[in-house]
Amino acid sequence: MRITSTYNISVKKYPYKPAIVTENEIVFYIEWQELVERTAVAFFKEASIHKRVALFLPNGSLFLQLFAGASAAGWASIVGDIRWKDQEIKERLEQTNPDLIIADDKMKLTFQRFSRRVLYSDEIEKWIHPGLSLPTIQDDTEATFYIGFTSGSTGKPKAFVRSHTSWIESFRCNQVDLGMTDKEHVLIPGSFVNSTFLYGALSTLFLGGTIYLLSKFSRPGLWIIWISTRLLRPMSYQL
Repeated sequence: MRITSTYNISVKKYPYKPAIVTENEIVFYIEWQELVERTAVAFFKEASIHKRVALFLPNGSLFLQLFAGASAAGWASIVGDIRWKDQEIKERLEQTNPDLIIADDKMKLTFQRFSRRVLYSDEIEKWIHPGLSLPTIQDDTEATFYIGFTSGSTGKPKAFVRSHTSWIESFRCNQVDLGMTDKEHVLIPGSFVNSTFLYGALSTLFLGGTIYLLSKFSRPGLWIIWISTRLLRPMSYQL
């Protein structure tokens, strides 16, 4: 089982329920499942040695689409910070050795200095493959799907890894200890560079709830999201 394994269940139960809500868009489960599968096919067809992708993207549905698509394809995502300096990026890439970098298109000058394959956010739509099905992939739940970095409070930041099993077991703890269900509406106010916020988003999607994303923490953004919750909660998502 992977962290994305329940998306097909959610889309059958409530295809037109919002999976992701941002200040600019709503992604319904029927769209979310298709986006993740198409992205997984693109990763599957990408040449690789380690099956690792480094993501340098702001908070948003595209980040989660690429992270989930990579996970579904058996890749591990290295979560980078768009605020890192060039030397910090160089050190993190040498430490983790990704096959592919996917970065915000505003970072083109930064990554021109690196001799690695780079895709930019404005190229993703052409990169993902329409109309292709993801081949059967060996379901190695102990495989690494996430590589993050410590804060570096006692030295240089160090990479850490997480397996599918480790987070799925934690998702189940959320159900038991916190009573989380597929009816949850969860606000994600912080950056995905922080594993707490990334975990909150992925655990809610795994359970079939709705997440609300802010590109950055701001009162106007919170106001827009609050209005969205009022409008969406009364809706029926069953066909």
